[in-house]
Amino acid sequence: MSKFTVKVKLPAILCDFKASYSHVDKLSGVQYMILTIVSTDSFKKLTWGEMMDRLGIPEIIYNEMYKPAIGRMILLKMVEPTGRIDLDDYVGETVLTKMGRQAYEKGVMAQDVDDFSGTVANTPAAPSNKYVKGSTLKVCDKTGFIEDRFSDLEPDELKIENHIIKEKSQYGVDEADADVFDIRIERQKDLACYQRDLRVGLDEVTGQFTIESDNLDDNFLKSRFNSPELLSEIPEQISQSSSAEIRYVAWADKVPDWENVRFFLPFDVKFDKSKLVLVNGKNCRSSKYLCSEITGDSDIVVIETSNLGYEYALVEIPTVIEGFEGESKCKLMVRRSIDEKRIAEYIETAARSIDPVDTESLAKALGICDIIADKRLSKEIVGNCLRKTSNFQGTLIELQQYKKAKWYSELPDMVEEAILEKESDAKQVATVLNQANLQIAGTLAASRFKSEDPSIALSHADILAPVVRNDVTFLRDMGLEQTIADMILDGDAPPYSSKHLASMSNLSRNLHELKKVFHIESPSKYTFDLSEMKSEEKERLKSYLSTYGKDMDTIRTLIQGTGSYSELKAYESFFKEMVQFINPGNGSDLRTYGIEEGIRLSETLEKLGLSGTLDEMISDAHDKHIISDNDHAILTEFRLFRNECAHQMVVGEVKKNKLKQWKQAIDNLSRRENKGEKKE
Repeated sequence: MSKFTVKVKLPAILCDFKASYSHVDKLSGVQYMILTIVSTDSFKKLTWGEMMDRLGIPEIIYNEMYKPAIGRMILLKMVEPTGRIDLDDYVGETVLTKMGRQAYEKGVMAQDVDDFSGTVANTPAAPSNKYVKGSTLKVCDKTGFIEDRFSDLEPDELKIENHIIKEKSQYGVDEADADVFDIRIERQKDLACYQRDLRVGLDEVTGQFTIESDNLDDNFLKSRFNSPELLSEIPEQISQSSSAEIRYVAWADKVPDWENVRFFLPFDVKFDKSKLVLVNGKNCRSSKYLCSEITGDSDIVVIETSNLGYEYALVEIPTVIEGFEGESKCKLMVRRSIDEKRIAEYIETAARSIDPVDTESLAKALGICDIIADKRLSKEIVGNCLRKTSNFQGTLIELQQYKKAKWYSELPDMVEEAILEKESDAKQVATVLNQANLQIAGTLAASRFKSEDPSIALSHADILAPVVRNDVTFLRDMGLEQTIADMILDGDAPPYSSKHLASMSNLSRNLHELKKVFHIESPSKYTFDLSEMKSEEKERLKSYLSTYGKDMDTIRTLIQGTGSYSELKAYESFFKEMVQFINPGNGSDLRTYGIEEGIRLSETLEKLGLSGTLDEMISDAHDKHIISDNDHAILTEFRLFRNECAHQMVVGEVKKNKLKQWKQAIDNLSRRENKGEKKE
């Protein structure tokens, strides 16, 4: 419940008094008789002598006992003579005083009598103890005090006397067993007033005020004050925000048509711990909180979580203090809860109202989006920031602090779209992305930098390939796979630095050189003799073949769907065998076998005195009966295989027993040569 304090001025009736007090003893028989005689009206016309005669009291007893007792009572002011007190004087000439009557009624006799005085304050608004010592009441000035309202108040003198007797010590009568007599009260002419604080609370459900009057008489307050009067004392600051960062400048004259509303004092409503506060900028203005479009009757929207939020309206409406008459207009705040859908709408409106031109405004907008974890909205905000920022590179660096955000994985796509709107130069795009250590998908970039001119397209691709996530896909999107395959075959690719294009350049250069070495025009048109290849030529080939396979592996995925791939694949297979061929110990058993065994056969025949081509020497060896018909057939078959190994890019499969048969035939011939057999 919202609460505040108002000050009220309450009436006090001040009464001055004079009184006497004394220690007392019980009345003696003589004293009691005297007070009884004096207080009885029928005895007043009798003389003291006549009164004694009636009582049968001798004259001497009167003079020795009664007359001295009357004299003492006169001294103690219990009786007051108007004449003498001799036997021939009338009883009625001795009057019983107030103090005497009190003593008579109590059956006591005062000893030494002292006087005292003071002031009693009657405070009708007090809940119980309505009479207090006047000096203990702090009276105040009467400004604003309506004295006529309390003109009918009269103090109860009996209650004043009771107060004086009960609280005699407050007035200087310290003797606990002293009795107070002869109290004389005189009311002061004018009312006094004193001030008290009233705790006023606002009921959140009804919008009515209540009074907490623990130290005051609630019924007295309700009978003497009204709602307008008390509510006019509401401090001005109660109707304003407790924060200097928000101001309430206008108020509606009725409560919005909302369900389940709650009422609050403006001063008590605080927003400093809320995640998001929106003001409409009309009735409510703020230097701290976001001014946003707020629909309906709301002036302020407060959002705590994705499913907890409120709308507030500023209203100035008639209200009352419960139990008091009249009503008065008061400035209040009305609140209602809003659901998740409404919260999401406000979040979206608020986030979009921020122009994310720099990282500070971006952080503010993203903070709003985070309340409902709206990935879609966050992406939209980041995209707007990237399109509007004047420092694209700096913004990208700043965005790295959001790596844990759900939307961050899609940042490259947003960056790609935004940067292509800003930059038309591929180098600048790559520079920005490199400095931000960011890679993009490249789909939009490929579309932007695609060109009918292959050299231009390749130049753009070489610049951008390092900053895309998948450069194979990127090069395909650029439509360059066939161009790349053709340039490799043509052997005229210029140098490039990106991974796949660098492999293209290497392949193009090396293929060109290798084709020259092997006299290859195409997989089906070539002339080479591996059996004649010298060791220095093999060393030179190593430099061309060393990276060929690796470069093909790099670029294979990109070009294997092109029309040129089959030709490149044929070259690759041949060059793999060449790598093995020129590196003894790592070669293909089949081709190496054919070349090496062919050389051994040729050298053996020459040592047997034969000359000419291998075909001619085998025929001569048969004609001269150096080899049998069977070996002739075997070696002729081997010669054809050897030619295939030495001159063909592709060597067919041969069964192991055939290889063994060929080797055996050459071994037989070698044994003849070792024996020195030559036939003319």
